[in-house]
Amino acid sequence: MRALPVLVSLAFVPLAALALLYGGPWLPAFVLYGLLLVPAADHVLGLCARAAPASPIQRVFAFVWMPIQVALVLGLPASADTLGGSALFVAAIGIGLATGGVGGASAHALLGRGDRFNRACAELLTWPILYGSFALRHGGEDDARAATPKDPATPRIGEGFYGYFLRSTFIGLFVAWDAEEERLHAEGRSTLSLSNAFLRAFIAYAVLIEAAFLLGGARGVMALFVQAFAAWVVIDAGAYVARFGLLRRPLGQGHFEPLGSQHAWSATGAAPRLPGGFCAMALLATLWPERFVRLMNPRVLAWHARFWEAATPSAAPQAEAEATLSEARA
Repeated sequence: MRALPVLVSLAFVPLAALALLYGGPWLPAFVLYGLLLVPAADHVLGLCARAAPASPIQRVFAFVWMPIQVALVLGLPASADTLGGSALFVAAIGIGLATGGVGGASAHALLGRGDRFNRACAELLTWPILYGSFALRHGGEDDARAATPKDPATPRIGEGFYGYFLRSTFIGLFVAWDAEEERLHAEGRSTLSLSNAFLRAFIAYAVLIEAAFLLGGARGVMALFVQAFAAWVVIDAGAYVARFGLLRRPLGQGHFEPLGSQHAWSATGAAPRLPGGFCAMALLATLWPERFVRLMNPRVLAWHARFWEAATPSAAPQAEAEATLSEARA
């Protein structure tokens, strides 16, 4: 059963190859596989219990996926002349579903290991989708902010996905830069060096854009950007669902309880539990944000009432807890 997510992920590869080489009905089949069949299978079989896979086989798969992801991304502009404008756009959406869904989850799995080698590999996974800040935002630097109202990547109670997406992507970019700058200064290194993950990412972006132009001209570059944007939406939809409205209990004087599994939604029997499969809920959040919010808001409030009351009563004053929830709604 643990190998099933790997098999579902690998199915993107032959579908992508058929779509890029032959176009025609393979293009909608490729997109529908990622957009509908994967969420449906996840809802029925529980392929993704949480936002990021963490089993050993999935971490091994993350390394396997790295060259596959590069091949998919470069294969897109290489097919620009063969597919033409509208077909290339559809193919870019399909590739983005794969690079965002599989690549983003794989990067998150590697970041969970915490060591330098796995973090470097996670960076490599984010470069083809032009989203290097993801590794900085989700690699541990934001633990002090995560699941608090101060974190731009933590969805507020009642917040729709697209408002969250804009704040998380753009404000999160500055937060990630500040975290990287602080890390470099603490280590006595310059921000204008290859020790800066942002500079490494932008160099990689430049190489990818140049490669896309050489392979497919201006249309190849546009396809690269469409793919990247689709991947951003997929990745942030997963982050949105995982953290929606869940906050760490305040301990007083600006401190919060340690970040734990109770601060992320799960699609399994663990609590707090989503009302549906993880991928299906992410799809609902992007296609029908109002429905997702109406479905989740009561669950968020019920979970906070249950968990915070079950915690040590003296850990945080009730007034501060209520202020934290009020701030999260703002």
